[in-house]
Amino acid sequence: MADFTPEQLEACLLQLTHPETEQIKQAEAALKAYTKQIAAVGGLLTQLQLSAKPEVRQLAALMLRKKIFKHWPKLDAAAQAQAKQVLLSRAAEDPVHVVRS
Repeated sequence: MADFTPEQLEACLLQLTHPETEQIKQAEAALKAYTKQIAAVGGLLTQLQLSAKPEVRQLAALMLRKKIFKHWPKLDAAAQAQAKQVLLSRAAEDPVHVVRS
């Protein structure tokens, strides 16, 4: 699947947390293809900003961190400004504190 609706992307990210290895592999393969596209930045930012599930927001942030540098030069100035705004607001306002081990 090359393109995701927000609901499909959220489901795919949730699939990464599933205990069955086969489902995780399917999600990883789909996300690997998806994150090669510049549209992945917007999709992951949407999940980071709007998902009600903290695990989805965390996974979206992690994937975004890994891929944003590759796609950043291709984004127009408005998209870059929006990305900065979303990242800063979510870093400051996320209601769930993620514990790092």
